[in-house]
Amino acid sequence: MKLKIKSKLITLFIFLPTVILSLTGCSLLSTKVDLNKYITISAEGYNSYGRATYDFDWDAYEEDYSEKIKYKDKKDESDDYNGAFEEALEDCITKLSLDKTSGLTNGDELTLKCEIDEEKAKEKYNVVFDYTEMKYTVSELEEPKEFDPFENIIVAYDGMSGSARAIIDNQGNDSKSNYIYYEVSPQQGLSNGDKVTVSASIDLEWFVEAYGECPSVTSKEYTVDGLKAYIKSASELTDDNLFKIHLQADDAIKSRLRSHDMWYGHDSEVENVEYVGNYFLVPKEGSGQTGNILYMIYHVNYNLLWKKEDPTTDEKYVILKYTNIMNVPDEGVFVNAMDYSLCYETDYKTSFGLETYGYVNFDQIYDELIIDKIDNYTYEKNFTE
Repeated sequence: MKLKIKSKLITLFIFLPTVILSLTGCSLLSTKVDLNKYITISAEGYNSYGRATYDFDWDAYEEDYSEKIKYKDKKDESDDYNGAFEEALEDCITKLSLDKTSGLTNGDELTLKCEIDEEKAKEKYNVVFDYTEMKYTVSELEEPKEFDPFENIIVAYDGMSGSARAIIDNQGNDSKSNYIYYEVSPQQGLSNGDKVTVSASIDLEWFVEAYGECPSVTSKEYTVDGLKAYIKSASELTDDNLFKIHLQADDAIKSRLRSHDMWYGHDSEVENVEYVGNYFLVPKEGSGQTGNILYMIYHVNYNLLWKKEDPTTDEKYVILKYTNIMNVPDEGVFVNAMDYSLCYETDYKTSFGLETYGYVNFDQIYDELIIDKIDNYTYEKNFTE
């Protein structure tokens, strides 16, 4: 009687675990793998430009499970190699990735995400992959050395003020200069005093990793200067400019505006030349015109030598025209006093050729020289009628 009871108890102890395992869906043959044991997270590089990676210790994993993990279906097995342990990872770990891998700064906290196809692991390999979300705090990244990317940059300007363009001259001769690209904005239509910005374009993460350096700034402002500029007003003319023009005007008018009547020997000659003022013209914006125009106005007295004992007089206004007067860097306003043209009307005093030269009044000067230009030019009037 006692033996029968003992026999039933032994049978019960054997049966109960089987029932319990069946009810819980587990099997005594399931292999449990702690993935965290084989994963290491690390970061390297420079502060603000660090890179993070994770490493899976395949050697340790193979040593631990190459004989423990088998294909559940025998037909998947190979005669000479059991690849189940390897394929189980590739098949069932559907995602293993860090939430951030670049541009890292000391103190950043990273998370390694893992997604597992638990059903496939159980059904195909009879494996339970266990993973607890891993955290990693970035630390001990070295500070990159700063450098000035504009140290060897010269911005040059080509052309006249108002229409010049900027040119970047990179005089750096080290290897890292080849990996910095510069742009200037604006580049065209520049005048003295304008501001331009030069930007340095760098693949920062690559650059810092390659050279251990990062730029202290990535843009720099420059002021346009040193351009030849057309003057904008007659007030910019210097006393020296005016002295040379007046001297040339006196010589030119007296030597070139004499006249002689070939039939009767009647002569006219310049008795006096007096400066009275000027018109100064500059192009309107968008007119397509360039430069400037200066009309220097002189009052001229003529002696008409009909007879030496009884001379008569005449008076007119004669213009010396100058164009494209410039302010030259390091030299100032420059006027070539010899580079002029004379403007006047001819007034015949006799039918045989005696004549005087010039405009009768200021209205005639305006009608002849100014009115047809005011569509494209603005002008200043620097005289009193």
